[in-house]
Amino acid sequence: MHVAFAFNGRSMKLFINGKLALDQTVKTAEYVIVPWPNQLYIGATRKDGKNITASQFDGKIDELYFYNRALNVEEVKILMDHVAPEVVQ
Repeated sequence: MHVAFAFNGRSMKLFINGKLALDQTVKTAEYVIVPWPNQLYIGATRKDGKNITASQFDGKIDELYFYNRALNVEEVKILMDHVAPEVVQ
């Protein structure tokens, strides 16, 4: 399964397997992305303000990318169809 998320400051978009599954307009400043000096947890949530994570994802996350702009549907499809190069150890 391929999942992608895009935020352009006005709307949030969720793509599943290259297809737009959700396009929601942001109506409050609650979802504004700002510089964050703390750690970023992916696949878990921070518990009680401590460095202990809760609700940890039990699986694998592969090919995680961050961009400084929202990708469009064509770009998401290209990433989904991309064949990763072989890793030599």
